Amino acid sequence: MYVPLPLTPAERPSLAEIMDHPWFRVGTVPMHVPSDAVYQQPYIPTLTHTESLRNFEQLKKAADWQSIVEEEPPQVPAKSTRDELRVLEAVEENRDRIDREFQQAIHPGSPISTLLKVGRQPLVKAPVPAPPAGGAAALSQKLGQLSLQPTHDKENGRVARAAPAVHVADDAHLRQMTQVVAGAPPAAAPRPLTSMELMVHYLSDALRHFDAEDESPHVPRDADNEVVTVPLPVVVEGEEGELRAKPAAPRQFLISWLDHSEKYGLGYALCNGTVGVHFRDSTSMVLAPRRQAFDYVYNVRLRTADAAPRTDQLRRENHVLPPGAADGTLAEADWLPRELVSKFKLLRFFESEIMERLYGADSPLTYVDEELTSGMGFVHKWYRCKQAIVFRLSSGTVQFNFYDHTKLFLSCDGLVVSAIDAVDKTDGVPVLRTWTLAEMVAIAHPRRSAAEAAAAASGATAREHFPYYFHTKPSERRFVRQLMKKLRYVRDVLMTTTSASHSQA
Repeated sequence: MYVPLPLTPAERPSLAEIMDHPWFRVGTVPMHVPSDAVYQQPYIPTLTHTESLRNFEQLKKAADWQSIVEEEPPQVPAKSTRDELRVLEAVEENRDRIDREFQQAIHPGSPISTLLKVGRQPLVKAPVPAPPAGGAAALSQKLGQLSLQPTHDKENGRVARAAPAVHVADDAHLRQMTQVVAGAPPAAAPRPLTSMELMVHYLSDALRHFDAEDESPHVPRDADNEVVTVPLPVVVEGEEGELRAKPAAPRQFLISWLDHSEKYGLGYALCNGTVGVHFRDSTSMVLAPRRQAFDYVYNVRLRTADAAPRTDQLRRENHVLPPGAADGTLAEADWLPRELVSKFKLLRFFESEIMERLYGADSPLTYVDEELTSGMGFVHKWYRCKQAIVFRLSSGTVQFNFYDHTKLFLSCDGLVVSAIDAVDKTDGVPVLRTWTLAEMVAIAHPRRSAAEAAAAASGATAREHFPYYFHTKPSERRFVRQLMKKLRYVRDVLMTTTSASHSQA
């Protein structure tokens, strides 16, 4: 749209006239643009002209737009509170529907995602090796030398084909000519998925099953379409007295942390009493729960062949504190290497700050591992996102600390989900609850509450509608449904992280 702006201010169009221009009333006007639009082309569903105009008016109303007109505005009957709630619910449902359709469209296994991935790849013309002298004639000669006359196998009493009378070098030449004729090199073996990629795979598969509203149990499968089972060592009593098998919660996770990354690094305390520091140079120092030893973890660049890329490997050094070092009577320079003196002092500083002000020693979520003197867990990587802070632990657990004080943990490559709800507390303390990913999909099903209510009214059990699962409380169902929304955000963050790591590699 191009309209010359008059020099006289009185002749310029008003804001109301600009908003009434036909340019704003043609085309598709969605109510919500997905957050992924910042780094890739969003998926906008097709809308009718009437729906677009309605969405445009709703957006103006949400932005508190007041049209400036000369004549008296038309009298619009006032809406009741019930009508306004219905409009808000309709807008929210439309937004959720658009998000589900968009996530299904950009899923790695979808045709649109494959098309976008292929479109982003540059077109490279592979060089074709020149065939040897007399290529076609030589190939025909080699094929003619193959004997097709059947021979009799005296030992087994059957007819067999005679082996080709071609040397090993000739076989290699034939394979080379076959590749030339085919016009493509042999396909390389697929690369095994990393732990983060497996998390994205399992979360995407579970969310796709949840969005389909399938009442059948969700069965997780790996990248090779093989069924994956999760150990269920914990047995508790359910709501109706039935035994409920559950997975084990992560043994190590962050309880408190202190961010001084601008100068020193990130200090943290794990639930087993371990205190560590992730320094700015990506090294880590972890103090044992009884403060009698510490581990120093650093990266080592491995030397490889010139053609192969260099790789980094984590190395761990264990240091035992001598008598007098724990209480400070023995100076660090007397027993520590020179390069570790300043880092150990920072470790002591973070220990005093966290354990005195932040760490809850009387919390039921904390304990002290008396026998742990080496091999302590530590924070491998951490970064901030829009809605949470992400911690990747050395044990493989990925922890999301959301800004609403909800903590979510992924273990067993994402097949086990644990969460701490800051609102739901028992006797004033937070509670750690754990589910399998398949279990969460069944609990958060939209028809789960109605099925359990109908089963209770008829005297049956919920197993008739949701086999292999159990009775649940309404509070648990509400919390799990909130976690499913957070898992969608977690999947998007992990997908972005893995894509960025592959592009850097």
